[in-house]
Amino acid sequence: MEARVAKFEDQFARIGTLLRSVDDHVRKLQIDAAETKGRIANLPTTWAMVTAVIGGQVALAGILIAALRLFPPH
Repeated sequence: MEARVAKFEDQFARIGTLLRSVDDHVRKLQIDAAETKGRIANLPTTWAMVTAVIGGQVALAGILIAALRLFPPH
């Protein structure tokens, strides 16, 4: 009977070690997930990117029109 109890104690000790290891891994994953959420929150939205592209196109068109008026065709 005592051998069986000792065997169970040994198995529970190993299980405890494994659970601590799993807990460490879960904490690392939580930290990584929080970092990823922070990075995603700082990404520009679709509308911000569309506005930037359209604004660039309008600015380029304005520069081209100004250049055409500055240097009229002969």
